[in-house]
Amino acid sequence: MLRRHHATVIAGLLLATAAGAAQIDWYSIDGGGAFSSGGGFELNSAIGQPDAGLLSGGSFRLTGGFLAGAPAAPACVGDIDGNGAVDLVDLSTMLAAFGSCDGESAYDPDADLDQSGCVDLTDLATLLAAFGAAC
Repeated sequence: MLRRHHATVIAGLLLATAAGAAQIDWYSIDGGGAFSSGGGFELNSAIGQPDAGLLSGGSFRLTGGFLAGAPAAPACVGDIDGNGAVDLVDLSTMLAAFGSCDGESAYDPDADLDQSGCVDLTDLATLLAAFGAAC
C-alpha cells in the first residue's frame, strides 16, 4: 500500500516536471499524510511535502504544512443562507426554487441539497428534518 502511494507521488512529480513550470525549491521529509485530489490529479502522501507555505506553477498549486489538505467540517445540512441555523429564511429560499431544475431561472443550486439538479421533495424533506437546528 505504501509503495503505491510513493509511486503515485513520484508519477505525479514526473508528470509535473514534464509539464514544465512546476518547481519545488526546497523540501523536508515529513511524516503523516492525507489524500488530496483536484482535476485529474491525486496526491496520496506527505513524503517530500514542502513545509508550511504555498507553491504554485503553471496550473499546479500545492499547499504545504500540517494536514493542509484536510477537508473543512461539513456545512450544516439545510442551512442554505449559511447563518448557522436552519430557519424560515432557508425554507423561504427552498420554496422559491421548489420544482425548478438546473438551467431554469428559478433554480438555486444552494437549495438543491442533494445536488440532483432539481429542487424537489427530497430537498424539502431534508430541510424539514433539520428545521430549527442550530449549526
